[in-house]
Amino acid sequence: MAAQSGDPASLAGESGDPDESYLLNVLPHRMRYDVKYRKPHVSVFLLSRNEGDQVIPTIENMWACGADDVTVIDDGSTDGSCDPRKLPGDVQIVRHNEGSGCGYGRFDGMGCSDGDVCVTADAHVHGPEGCFQEMANVALERRAIVCPAITSTKRPGEWTAYGAALEFDVRKGYFEHYCFGDKPKETIAPISCLYGGIYVFPKYVVKRMGRVSRMTRWGYNEMTHSIRALLCDVPLFVDTRFVFEHRYKLKRENDDTNLRIMNFFRAGFIFLDKETYEQAVRPALVAKFGSQMNFDPRQDIEEDPFVLDERKVFRTHKIWSDEDLLMYVVRNQLAAQSRPRITVDVTKEGF
Repeated sequence: MAAQSGDPASLAGESGDPDESYLLNVLPHRMRYDVKYRKPHVSVFLLSRNEGDQVIPTIENMWACGADDVTVIDDGSTDGSCDPRKLPGDVQIVRHNEGSGCGYGRFDGMGCSDGDVCVTADAHVHGPEGCFQEMANVALERRAIVCPAITSTKRPGEWTAYGAALEFDVRKGYFEHYCFGDKPKETIAPISCLYGGIYVFPKYVVKRMGRVSRMTRWGYNEMTHSIRALLCDVPLFVDTRFVFEHRYKLKRENDDTNLRIMNFFRAGFIFLDKETYEQAVRPALVAKFGSQMNFDPRQDIEEDPFVLDERKVFRTHKIWSDEDLLMYVVRNQLAAQSRPRITVDVTKEGF
């Protein structure tokens, strides 16, 4: 029988795999209806770097939450916590000999997934049983990235974060974010910034968002992924039905302030238009951080072949303009003014 228009077989390349147009245009619409007839396959990717005794309990919890398969991204651990002989269940290991950061780890794992939905989680979170299927359905139906609510690790029982909001100050030249500390009225509430270390991605969203992030510092990645998603026209939601417990233990071995500053330049150069970056972002960052920098942004960022490659690939997926993004952020800031905000300095508190 001849393949009909829109059938995967008619859109496959020489390898027999569906081509990019199918993944980006046809598959998302079909996914919205597939979940009515079958349970979506959920692939979990745990990001770990010297998490010690947190790794095994987190893996066990991922199975309980409804994972169909679990892969541990061992980002250069030296404490033996990701030894495959000790891990429970049929767990796969992707090992980085050197630390690459959780941004790289997320996309490194998801890029090789066969699941309908990818869940990326830090190896120190704990959630309610069976929650993944519900969040997966929301992510597929809304073609969005979904995160649960999450508790504070430094002040457990005092407050819970229900997603976050982006802010942008041209004078500073970079984005900031703050958490929402009250439960929104909507069960599935729109947000402008992910928060909490566990996110649910439909597979086609991974494809749409493009290549892995070169933001190499652990931490400070929620804004990077959120901005990347919004510029690719991927909405963000918090699912208030499920609250995860954050069990992070503050570590200092990768607390490199200079690397964090480099990431601000990388993000601005990769995601924003040349005019916005050169006229607003770069000068503001140099003015703010110039005395702390031991690198030349033009030579070490803007001529870095890896950064240039990611910028080129990302711009094939970018849909929103810088103006669209900034207007969206401003509207969300105004809409969120009535909600209590929580500002967390992760360098001091380690949320």
